[in-house]
Amino acid sequence: MKPYRSLLLILTALSYSIASFAQTDNNAKTLFNEGIALFDKGDFAGAADKYQQVLKINPKDYAAHYELAFTLYREGKLQEAIPYLDAIVKSSASKFEAYDLLGSIYDAAKQSDKAIEAFKAGIKEKPDFYRTHFNLAITYFETKKFADAEAEAIEALKLQPDHANSQRLYAMATYAEGKHINSLLAWCSFLMREPNTARSVEACNYIKHILYYSKNGNNIALHGGNEENNFQQIAIAMSATAGLVLPKAKDVNAVVSPLDSLSLPLPSIFKIAGEQKNKYGPPFFTKYFVDYFEQIANSNYMGVFSHYITLSVFHDEDVTWLKAHQDDVKGFQDWLKNTKREKD
Repeated sequence: MKPYRSLLLILTALSYSIASFAQTDNNAKTLFNEGIALFDKGDFAGAADKYQQVLKINPKDYAAHYELAFTLYREGKLQEAIPYLDAIVKSSASKFEAYDLLGSIYDAAKQSDKAIEAFKAGIKEKPDFYRTHFNLAITYFETKKFADAEAEAIEALKLQPDHANSQRLYAMATYAEGKHINSLLAWCSFLMREPNTARSVEACNYIKHILYYSKNGNNIALHGGNEENNFQQIAIAMSATAGLVLPKAKDVNAVVSPLDSLSLPLPSIFKIAGEQKNKYGPPFFTKYFVDYFEQIANSNYMGVFSHYITLSVFHDEDVTWLKAHQDDVKGFQDWLKNTKREKD
């Protein structure tokens, strides 16, 4: 997991710096800005030297502490970075991003317990900072605490609903728990945000695996482990079977294409999820995922949706179809703009 310099981080760093620069000379400010410029060029050693010079002028410049720690982290000097973050944590400065970076350092060092402790401290400091919830979810997932990973991914999505990485993590955590409908809807949601990347191929492969996970010839082999997960697998297997049979019912000579094998079962699964939404809690999932995809299934735009989310694996076929159905594409775009996606 890699923290990044978000707009909030920059603004926070600047707010630290204004207070410290007012008490020192302009040389510190110049050195700090030079450090930022060198970092952005990838010269981490040069940037670290500039921040260290700032700290010689003003040891309480916590923006320089953070930037130096972040730079050392990017250099892979994990242990060297920690004291600079500890200085922030022990100060009266805003410290939620210091905890976030500290957690990421401990996670990279395979010290999961310390990472979890740091992330939780950051969340206590600033509960509405989605990135710390997301990073904590990653650590939980890496340590196979899948239910906790699911819960933190939800918290991240409540704060940043369009965050593709949190959608992907939620999909992976619920898949690991055996919650295949939860996972499938989350993968579809992720693909709406990121339809044509290497990770999109991964998502489509997950969907294919989920659709045919329990189908064994003409039988359904359950692997759910509990009643709820078994129900989800039965519903998906039946929808997948119906999706394969449907073209044959219309034309005995019909051939089910690889694209059809992915797309045809989806409307049925979306509708089943909507009919049985009380089985899938928590409420965030039913509102943000189930209700939304049930609306898509009941719209006239499943064709556009299916061709859009599979662009990474059926690119030429999908592009040809989408170009030939521009009215439907525009209609779906308008539908997306006008359809509110609930999360509370």
